Amino acid sequence: MEPTPETATEQIVPPGCRAEPPYQRPDTRLRIVLSYWLIFFLGLPLWWRVTSIERLALPRAKVEQISNLKNELRIPVSLNLTSEVSGLVLPDLISKLQVTLGKKDAISEALELSFIDGSPGAVAYQDCGLGGPDGCPPLNDQYSIKFVPATSQHSVEDRSLQVAVDPTSSSFVQDLSNTLTQLLLPPATDAYKLRVAQYAPRYRLAFSLLNEDASVGGGATGWDIEEALARYIEPTLRQLSQLHNFTIESQVQYHAPLAFEPQTMEDGFRIADDDLKVFVNSAEWTLASSSSNDPILHFILFIPSANRSPLHVSDSHGKTSRSDAFVLPQWGGIVLYNALSQASAAGQLDVQALHSTFRHFDTQLRSLLGVPLLPTDLRHRSSTGITRWQLDSLLRYRALENVRESIDTLQSILKLVDRIKGMPVGEAVRSDFNAALNALNDIYLTHDYKSSKAILSASARALVSSSKAFFNPNMVAMLYFPVEHKYAVYTPLFAPIAVPLLVSLIRELRDFKMQAEPSSTPATEQLPPFPPHLFPLILQYLLPPTPPIPSYLLSNSLLQRHYFLDINPSDDPDLYFLFPTPGKNSSDVIRELERMASGGNIPPNGDELRVEYIAQEGSAVRARLPLGERLLVIFSLDARSPNAQVPPATETVEEVRPEWRYHDVIWKSDDLPPGHLDVQAALTAVQQSSKTAESASEETDRNEDEEDDSPEAQQKRADAFWSGWSSPSSLDNSPAVERKPLSSEDAEASYFARYGEVIPVIPDSSLASTSASSRRPSTAADSLTGSRVLGMLDSSQIPIIPTEGHNTPTTLSSHKLSLNAIQPPSGVPEGEMGKTPTIPRRSPLLGDSAILVPREDANAEEPDMLEAGVADVIRGAWKLWNASRPPAAQESLANKKEAFVRLIEQTVASLS
Repeated sequence: MEPTPETATEQIVPPGCRAEPPYQRPDTRLRIVLSYWLIFFLGLPLWWRVTSIERLALPRAKVEQISNLKNELRIPVSLNLTSEVSGLVLPDLISKLQVTLGKKDAISEALELSFIDGSPGAVAYQDCGLGGPDGCPPLNDQYSIKFVPATSQHSVEDRSLQVAVDPTSSSFVQDLSNTLTQLLLPPATDAYKLRVAQYAPRYRLAFSLLNEDASVGGGATGWDIEEALARYIEPTLRQLSQLHNFTIESQVQYHAPLAFEPQTMEDGFRIADDDLKVFVNSAEWTLASSSSNDPILHFILFIPSANRSPLHVSDSHGKTSRSDAFVLPQWGGIVLYNALSQASAAGQLDVQALHSTFRHFDTQLRSLLGVPLLPTDLRHRSSTGITRWQLDSLLRYRALENVRESIDTLQSILKLVDRIKGMPVGEAVRSDFNAALNALNDIYLTHDYKSSKAILSASARALVSSSKAFFNPNMVAMLYFPVEHKYAVYTPLFAPIAVPLLVSLIRELRDFKMQAEPSSTPATEQLPPFPPHLFPLILQYLLPPTPPIPSYLLSNSLLQRHYFLDINPSDDPDLYFLFPTPGKNSSDVIRELERMASGGNIPPNGDELRVEYIAQEGSAVRARLPLGERLLVIFSLDARSPNAQVPPATETVEEVRPEWRYHDVIWKSDDLPPGHLDVQAALTAVQQSSKTAESASEETDRNEDEEDDSPEAQQKRADAFWSGWSSPSSLDNSPAVERKPLSSEDAEASYFARYGEVIPVIPDSSLASTSASSRRPSTAADSLTGSRVLGMLDSSQIPIIPTEGHNTPTTLSSHKLSLNAIQPPSGVPEGEMGKTPTIPRRSPLLGDSAILVPREDANAEEPDMLEAGVADVIRGAWKLWNASRPPAAQESLANKKEAFVRLIEQTVASLS
């Protein structure tokens, strides 16, 4: 009978019977996992292209060739000697000078000297070690040395040197060698190298007028900076333009406090020598007014506030220095201004007031740029500017410095690229690298550059290009991003994605392979036989009955009974150890076990007993072992993890290998189904019976379509119906429980609660049962779908008792009849079944048992379950009474109903 919309309500579908979603099918799951991997592999080329590092090859061999010539560069210098001193033999003097200068490392490692005898009629004497077979190179750096009598003074002008000679002096040659060394090259001292700023083609010169605190008086509001620069600074800049280009900027600040407290002296205030290092207050002074990559040299005119004036500088001995100016190496120069003239009372510093200050600035500028000082015994005839000797000396020093610095930078780039495998080498880096290498090749290999100015120009290009390649943004970034950082970035990104994808792929491929390959032997052959050691282990709890038995030794069905009926070890032993048997008292079994224990009747070990295996469609495989002469101990083969919980209906649970567990103790009986001595034999028998049952089910379906309504047929159906009342698949000792409206969250709990109402009478091959004729034949609707595995239940379909904190369902007793679990026979006519049909549902837990859920109108009031049960009993009594009346009585249906009602009224009236 199909339910109508008026009577249909929400149906509670057991978790194991829910339709499998399409995405849960094995082939669909495999396609889903493979699609992720397909996307991953399709994205690999893009990821590789985006994250790949360009590493172009660099000319390593050329760098090694240049590096071998690093210390062989010599700048040619020619000295033309003339003499006005009688008795001075120039050839002898030249020989002595060559020996003396050759012993000086600074000269021998940097210069290629050639001497020319300039006396009339003399043959040119030259020492050219770098010119090759074509003679000496062009004499671009040629200097004139003139020897005069001792009555004159040493003097220098342009590229000429006048030397006063005393032929009788024994130290004349040594003194001349020292003077030439100072004129040809700057002093190679550590103080000089630390003070001089690193070479750059362009410099920015920042001139700043800083008032410590103009608000307290004694400050300057402006200065004639343009006129002072033109008069004192620009002549020096024009002479140094062969080496650098300069950009000048200036500023005035009215509040530039010091970061320390000067020492108070009797004559004013003094800055200690240690405080000079922290004189510049970078946190509060804004000294750079524009942004540029060019190095900056600062020149500060600092005016102390009125309450700290005069402010002086102390020397290294702690005494007040005569000069109020000092230099910060490679940074700039500072001048303290303490004397504001009357002309400057208005706060404007004119050129006259700035004379001393900018003289200091000019000296500091030369010192920072590396202009060497003239020997103290030489007099500069012009007395202004920089001599050619000084300028050429600085050119040679900068040229050699740039060449060595460029080679070191190129070698550093190669080392970094070799050490950091992930460092990119792009086209820009390689282009700058090659430009620097070409400039060095011109200096070392082609000999096109022989003057100091030409070598400086080429070395400047090499230095700029090599520095640009080294400080390329991509190169610099990798210096602070080692390989470990790459792993730290990629691991949190890809590990959480790769691990599930890899595990899912392996699992799905394994499952797909197992399904695709047909098994040559049935899977049921893998079931283990009964282990002999389990029998004596269980007897420790049975002789005498001593609860509790560990949960991992109990079968799934027994655990479910304990859980849903709220049975505790403290309850009666017959409730805890046994399933109720129709027509027999379970307490008798407990008393028999106690008698055996008290009498010392200990059975033999499990390996000495006869084990019989029973398998039925819809239930677990069971094993029967005799206990004495009257009892049988039943064990069940269940697949369950010992710590398993009740899984959600949609969760896939991994298969667990089945194990043997204690199930029940029953009386020996002749009507028990026959057992088998081997598990395989039991499984084979149930497979054959399953096929037979399917055939019978199909035949029954065909017969039901042609069912007759004769009185004889109705009588047979009624007999079959009442026979079902006493069969294990229909009896129930649980009370009826009031139904309440269910939410979607309680659907699964409601299902298992209904299961608990009928769990005591699960069909069991180990129990005595009615004869085959009293059972309703199984139909196609009763057979399990999917893999049969001979009643072995998947652990996802079995609710296991939670260890702690579980919500215990309504406590059900095992002593009342659950009227709503009665299933009417299939042969009863539809018109006689009432208005509230019961819909049989198949439970994977109960095998062929049915869980019956009444269908009710959603808008109707909730009926009383006791009244509904009584109504079902009355309907069954009517069918029995109607079928038992003689066929000859031709009465109408209305007369029959009236007679049946009178019978009920008489029966009720006779009740006391």
